[in-house]
Amino acid sequence: MRKSLAQVFRRLTSYLSQCLRAYLHESLVTGELLQSWGYAPDPTCPLCGEVDDQMHRLCGCKRPAKEKERLDSLFGHVEAGDLFKDCLWIGLPPGPKPLGDWSLRFWTQEEGWSPTSFVFDVSLPIFTDGACHQPAVRDMARSGCGAVQVDREGALLRALYSPLPARFPQSAIMAEHGSLVLASLYCPPQSSPHVVVDCMALHIGATKPQQALSCSSRFGGFWREVDRHLAGGWPTTQWTKSHRDFSRAKDQEEEFLILGNSEADRHAGWGAELHGLTRGEVDEHLANLKVYNELLEAAGLALGRWPAALQLWGKLARAPRPTALMSDRPFATQHRPVWVGNGYRCGLCLKRVRPSTKISCRQVPAVVHDAINATPPLGHRLHVAWTLWSRLPCVFCLRCGASTTGTHAPNLHKPCKNKATSELRQLRRGKVPGSRHMLGPVMPLLTA
Repeated sequence: MRKSLAQVFRRLTSYLSQCLRAYLHESLVTGELLQSWGYAPDPTCPLCGEVDDQMHRLCGCKRPAKEKERLDSLFGHVEAGDLFKDCLWIGLPPGPKPLGDWSLRFWTQEEGWSPTSFVFDVSLPIFTDGACHQPAVRDMARSGCGAVQVDREGALLRALYSPLPARFPQSAIMAEHGSLVLASLYCPPQSSPHVVVDCMALHIGATKPQQALSCSSRFGGFWREVDRHLAGGWPTTQWTKSHRDFSRAKDQEEEFLILGNSEADRHAGWGAELHGLTRGEVDEHLANLKVYNELLEAAGLALGRWPAALQLWGKLARAPRPTALMSDRPFATQHRPVWVGNGYRCGLCLKRVRPSTKISCRQVPAVVHDAINATPPLGHRLHVAWTLWSRLPCVFCLRCGASTTGTHAPNLHKPCKNKATSELRQLRRGKVPGSRHMLGPVMPLLTA
């Protein structure tokens, strides 16, 4: 979606791009939106007299015949209402999905395809590579992983490849890390295989295991799988340049690296092909994407035919606000203000109050009132004390430690356990449960 919008915005002017972006985010400045913001203009359309909203801007305005013909020509002589229906968001056409899980293929020199057992020889280097087909189209990208071993003459000894599952982003670098996981999965435990890679991120991750295994690492999940499979071992890596010409090799070591990397790249490509994506599906999706981009461009052109709000309605002014009905609030009769050092607090409901307070006095705080109502059948012995730090009341039971602070308040609505808990020990020492704040003088709370 973001890539398609970027392509369309490059073909539109600044004003048209702004109109299209506002439409997709349901923030296009229309008469209905201006009225909801408190501005004075009539929300009806100045051109046709109907309510001016988001859908009206695009395909609901009854303009003169010439204007409507021009608008319909932008959409290829198709009614705009049939394309956009009742939603403001224009959905990107979905493509076929990649395979949902690994699909491993094995080959060995002794048994060929589907051998009875498969284990890499850690005395020889393992070549890994990842491939990604159609990387430019996000929904069509398909990745594959490959890991092989060859001898010094380039003859293939053993190989495995698999498509990268759909739960991973389909990219080449993800496939590179997936190839290392597959290689370590089929190595003996507590081994340290030597892996030849052509991905610098993979090589740097192997040289910095603490950084690779951290939770902030982008590929930390792959490295933790490698660490779990090797059970104490850790791979050593060697970097080589990919897609090198064999004729330019300077010695036998370079020839060996080029042949091994080419085999790994070929098997990774086979892994990407296992997704089953055909050329016809790619062409169909690209054609749908082209139509989608044209539709976005047509919507931007259609919305841009409307002038700015200042040209449609002229100077905008705020609507007059209704006068507020003021009435005297008998502060002294509602609350009983008591000075507590940093402000007034009602001596009846214990709320912080000031002359502008609108909440009426409930005589008893809500948490205290609930605790009192629940006390007679539950057997609590309630006491009250002020917290010296916040000057708020704390109601608690001196038999079980249930209190109105933090997560302990629901315990006051349950039967008293009459058990010495850690909260009760803190309360008896004059501390607020779960904190280091101190309580003031403790007084019994009469509930009769």
